[in-house]
Amino acid sequence: MTVTIAHFKKQAKLTKRSIFHSTLHVGVMQELGCKLITVGDSKVGKTSVSRQFTDNKFSYQATPTIGMECHVRIMNVSSKLVTVKIWDTAGQERFRSMTVGYYRGAKGVIFVYDITKRKTFEHVKSWCRIFDEWGDKDAEKMLVGNKCDLEEERQVEMEEGEKLAKDLGMMFHETSAKDDVNVTEVFMKLLGKIINRVKQAEQKIRFINQATTSSGIEETRGVSNEADDVHPVGVSKTNSLYSSEAHSRKRNTALHLTPPSPSIQKEEENNEGRCCSLG
Repeated sequence: MTVTIAHFKKQAKLTKRSIFHSTLHVGVMQELGCKLITVGDSKVGKTSVSRQFTDNKFSYQATPTIGMECHVRIMNVSSKLVTVKIWDTAGQERFRSMTVGYYRGAKGVIFVYDITKRKTFEHVKSWCRIFDEWGDKDAEKMLVGNKCDLEEERQVEMEEGEKLAKDLGMMFHETSAKDDVNVTEVFMKLLGKIINRVKQAEQKIRFINQATTSSGIEETRGVSNEADDVHPVGVSKTNSLYSSEAHSRKRNTALHLTPPSPSIQKEEENNEGRCCSLG
């Protein structure tokens, strides 16, 4: 029972740490910090989507991201105060060796492509392989087809995006960072998935605490209160291995296993004789 509890306690601790960095004690987890990351080709609108969500802003003169950018928003999700940090990665090949290091620790990833540029859609699988190599295996994933406001220039149909997302085992949305279409829905759905995992971890921790408490009570009942009569849990006081009577017999037997030598025996008899004469 103890081994099982220790195992589950270790697993729950690792699960809790891998999901969020909490600013409160274990099991409370009311203030949370969650790391998300956007991935995709350059100029697909990763920065615009992130800024629309965090700052409710859109820029017509957005420049390509150099290296990394971080966008932050503090919000209430399922009765938990969550600090969302969105790491916006550069899509250029020359920055890839640097950006992959930021994949670690991301609990949600958004793969973005431009519906008006088919090549960006075809590169999604490549981005997925890179993230699977460098990122967390249990990260929640979302596929986003951006710039759905440019319907006349569309090169990738919505059904194609839905099929790819299904094949890759992730959620799917089409968005418009310019018109703020489905941007909030993307992040809220992703955060909702992560929060559900937090709740499952909390339930597991409560179960472990209850099991640990119950185990402690059972072990306490099995231990005697007498300091001079301690015996292992589950072993009866009448057990010959642990009873005082058996211990005495064993001790006496051990004392007489080796008979005294003749010289020692003679010296003892002489001493007894002296004692008698003195008396």
